[in-house]
Amino acid sequence: MRRFLSLFFIIRTMNENSFAFHHASFQSVIIIHLVRLLP
Repeated sequence: MRRFLSLFFIIRTMNENSFAFHHASFQSVIIIHLVRLLP
């Protein structure tokens, strides 16, 4: 949880363009992991 909060803080401190790029990458990574967890 602490790692997630620090990652969230790092993303928040970036400018809008970088934030949008990293947010999209972060979402795709989460989606990939969720798909892997599906039976």
